[in-house]
Amino acid sequence: MSAVKQFALENNVNIEQPLSWRDPEVLDKFANYAPDLLVVAAYGLILPAQALDLPTLGAINVHASILPRWRGAAPIQRALIAGDAETGITIMRVVPELDAGPMLLTKNITVTDQDTCGTVEQSLAELGACATLETITLLVNGRTNPVIQDPSKVTYAAKLTREERQIDWTLPAADLVRRIRAFNPEPLVICEILGIPMNVLRATAVDSNSCAQPGTVIAFAPQGIDIATAQGALRLLQIQPQGKRSMSVRDFVNGYRQKINRGDP
Repeated sequence: MSAVKQFALENNVNIEQPLSWRDPEVLDKFANYAPDLLVVAAYGLILPAQALDLPTLGAINVHASILPRWRGAAPIQRALIAGDAETGITIMRVVPELDAGPMLLTKNITVTDQDTCGTVEQSLAELGACATLETITLLVNGRTNPVIQDPSKVTYAAKLTREERQIDWTLPAADLVRRIRAFNPEPLVICEILGIPMNVLRATAVDSNSCAQPGTVIAFAPQGIDIATAQGALRLLQIQPQGKRSMSVRDFVNGYRQKINRGDP
């Protein structure tokens, strides 16, 4: 149950959760509400033209990127993977083509080297709420200034895949760090270190003169586990061994050494 649904139930606001908009009864029920405005945010179903045409003020979408960059399903993650220095919120008109409507309002934020998908998502959720209210005020007062998206600048944010979770050691360490941040807090990237499957929550790129093959552990110390990559080394800082809690690498290294010294299997 989302926070929106929880709030609605606590305040006696009607909730409708149609499985499909192809059912004529769904459209009829929606039409009976006689809506002034339709606001879409991270909604997984395609809305038919009949639904979009019903509201007096039309339909707007709250999108988590500065369009036309990163249209699609995973804009925050793709921005982090690409190393974008900023991202933001775009409020746009809903049209049949994916995230292609005229832009009504944009708000930017800076992306830091410490940001994860979780921290950016939280910032954009708060920014998106304020931007939505501002846009509604503009719509009601007839003061919007729609901006057509530049088709030459369009990029697409494809869904994350299971294969992308697996760390590819043939990539540069800096690229892997961005991927780890993009997959945090979920679904988290995965790898195998010393035969132990684990999720990686936090890491950093470090210089390395090692000639070891990518994927080779070149340092195993409390301050970090260093693994060779195509360029530099990836230093793991926080991990989650399969079936265990999240822990610092210091705790993992100390526990692993104690296990080896005891001769545990």
